[in-house]
Amino acid sequence: MGDEEKADFDNALVITIFLLIWMVGIVISNGTVASILLLRRRLRNIPNLYIVALSFSQLLIGTFVIISTIFGVNLISTPTAWCITAPFFELFAFSAGIFYLVGLTVDRDRAILHPMSYKPTIQKTVVILVILTIGALVYSVHVFIQYVISNSVNNDNNDEMTSSNVSNHESSNVCNILTEDESSDLWFRILDFVLLFMLPMIAMVIMYYRIIKALWAPTILTTSSTIRKRKVIRSSVVCVTSFLICWLPFYLLDIIHDSIEVITGDEVSGKGYDVARIVVIFLALSNSLINPIIYGFLNKQFQREMRLIKIKYFCKSNQIADTHINTHNHTMGIKQGNSSQQTSLPA
Repeated sequence: MGDEEKADFDNALVITIFLLIWMVGIVISNGTVASILLLRRRLRNIPNLYIVALSFSQLLIGTFVIISTIFGVNLISTPTAWCITAPFFELFAFSAGIFYLVGLTVDRDRAILHPMSYKPTIQKTVVILVILTIGALVYSVHVFIQYVISNSVNNDNNDEMTSSNVSNHESSNVCNILTEDESSDLWFRILDFVLLFMLPMIAMVIMYYRIIKALWAPTILTTSSTIRKRKVIRSSVVCVTSFLICWLPFYLLDIIHDSIEVITGDEVSGKGYDVARIVVIFLALSNSLINPIIYGFLNKQFQREMRLIKIKYFCKSNQIADTHINTHNHTMGIKQGNSSQQTSLPA
């Protein structure tokens, strides 16, 4: 193994370790939030249903997407079937997350601005979430079209690709949405940017502006209901802001990279680009890591339920252990007292 190959191996190993750390964090944080919201009766409400759905989409990102990214970073050869199906589920995870986030925003907009006419129920919300999930699945189908077009373009531009297409395995760096950097899918990247990022962000910004304008108006009475609504909106706005900060650099770098290659016909590569791409990938994945943390810090009711769970299960087990120890010590003390009395009796 040469020096350059060893350096590439070491870099891939470090990136893989951090990806595994990210995966553990995403699974634990989102799994905890989803479990508590589902199991605690007092937390079962309309906004939290969207949070649970969002957590499940983040769990898919934290498991399937990160595993696929690890394959891509290490250039592991994978079956062609994986290259077709993996990006589909990756795009489904991303699109479902943004669909749920938009659904939550629409729900809050209607509940706050049109409280008299908007009467949501748990059953209706579940139906809406199912429709959003189906919509994400349908949208992700374009990955198959993208795969066919990309292969066709690569075959026309590079005769060496013919041999790899005959094979049943491909390098997985082109089988993952985050690590793939083929310029032939520029228009699909632009499509995803417009439909999964720009339009949803514009819609959510407009709706939250209307909500904030209504809730923080000088004429509105500061009741307990108003305070509760403000807290929900505050956490939702922070989640949307984190989504903007985490995903915008990834989309910009990807579109700029592909555009330069299409315009100039030259491949954009180098250490600087590789570092930048790794940074934006981790930044994008960080959105799935910090969303449940944001929710936990900003939702007082969630924190209260966490404390109740801690008191009920952890503190109770400690009390049982202390009681067992005290009982054991008390029994030993009695036995020692009896033995001392017996030894002090006259013969």
